[in-house]
Amino acid sequence: MLHFKFAKETPLARAFAQVRRPFSKVHGFYHYLGLHVKFGLWVAWTAAMVGIFCGVLLGVGKRYNNLGSIILTSGGNASGVSLIGHVYNVDITSRTVQISWLIIGCGEMQMPGSTTYGVESCGRLSIAADFYVDGAQSPNGSYDPDANPKRADGTQSSIYVQALNEFQTTHLIEISSWNGLDQQYAYPFDTYYLGSSVIARNAATNESLPVLTYHPVDSTNNFAPFIVDDSATFTSSNGSTTLGHYMRIEFSRTAFTQFFVMSLFLVNWALTAVVLYITLSANEGNDVGESILLLPLSVIVTIPGLRALWVGAPAFGLLLDSAGFFLQMVIVALCSIFLVVNVALSSPEEKARRKQKHRRLVPSEPECLAMSEPEWKETHGLANALAYEQKMEVA
Repeated sequence: MLHFKFAKETPLARAFAQVRRPFSKVHGFYHYLGLHVKFGLWVAWTAAMVGIFCGVLLGVGKRYNNLGSIILTSGGNASGVSLIGHVYNVDITSRTVQISWLIIGCGEMQMPGSTTYGVESCGRLSIAADFYVDGAQSPNGSYDPDANPKRADGTQSSIYVQALNEFQTTHLIEISSWNGLDQQYAYPFDTYYLGSSVIARNAATNESLPVLTYHPVDSTNNFAPFIVDDSATFTSSNGSTTLGHYMRIEFSRTAFTQFFVMSLFLVNWALTAVVLYITLSANEGNDVGESILLLPLSVIVTIPGLRALWVGAPAFGLLLDSAGFFLQMVIVALCSIFLVVNVALSSPEEKARRKQKHRRLVPSEPECLAMSEPEWKETHGLANALAYEQKMEVA
């Protein structure tokens, strides 16, 4: 009976072969394409990715930052003052948040003929008011509807000036710890909380005004605010009741920021894995070109460069540094030292001895099985085995 030599195929290898089969067909078809067609495909793929990222980001922002619906949901059909905050600075180092508050009047306090963000029941505030934030003794902001200039062309329509219809405040982020560590240690999944209260008073009578809305609505510095608590409040003093509003906001980094930082983190680990593979390959005695030996040295410079691209450029000492940057630099440095000392500076004889020492053990005689044995048929397929036998018999 005819015998032949072959390498055994494991079930795992057969499973990988089945998974790769459709990709192999696409890969083979791709190689038949011309250079211009390949270039056009890559340009189209890149443009599609840019469009997807931009569309998703703009779509999410438009969905969650619809100011008109926020004003209506927060009491736009009632009478009172709404304060919509635009966050323009989040300083994690000093733990402060700076917000510009847009003053809006709704219901009976709406200036006639004015609207805001498509809400017919709200517009500019019609009465002068002072605003006290977080128990301040003096007003943090004041508003006077008569201070807005009017056109001198006969229409006498009021002109909107942002500085006259907004006021700015600085808030302190709640100081706490994350599992006994600094809040920023969990970067880019760190979260921060801010609590604040406000009181609005009529500038002429000093009576408190109902505050319908008091919270920020947009993102900045790659932070997005989420409402934890938004409640109307009151305080009693000397038999008088003062109306107010309380908010508690959570600031988390945007999803795109988290995706970008984690992508750079994984890229650094991929570079580290490539350097480690080259080192192990060289240690096995495989030939490593001099140009490849320069790769670990360039990776040592690349990893800190990618680390510096993290959003906000946080200081060293984060969780990702402990599980990434520190280990990556140590591994790449050790691999570089090994490649320079044991590979680049070694003689050809030493490389040959290393290859002989670490070569893989193989049987001196390849395994030979009969063509008709069940094990071969199970491994390579019964149909192929029978076809090969018939071919040998004809020959």
